[in-house]
Amino acid sequence: MVKGLKALFAHYIDWEGAEMRTEEDMRDKGQYTKFERTRILAARALQIAQGSPVLVKVPSGMTDPIEIAELEWEHNLIPIDILKEEK
Repeated sequence: MVKGLKALFAHYIDWEGAEMRTEEDMRDKGQYTKFERTRILAARALQIAQGSPVLVKVPSGMTDPIEIAELEWEHNLIPIDILKEEK
């Protein structure tokens, strides 16, 4: 499965050079279009719904994965990024 994912996303992700980002080099949320923001939130909400660990402290009673993903977005903690082609 992972091998297949690596092949599928090989032109998007540098698997060997991947490293954890620190808070200083996290992206600026303002650089994304509304479509990119929606895609990132939807992908993260799907991950959360399928059991992925949540990266923020969730208030009691909040169970909707979309709301949790939005909370992570507000805290700039979503581990998903979009690579754009340079012109």
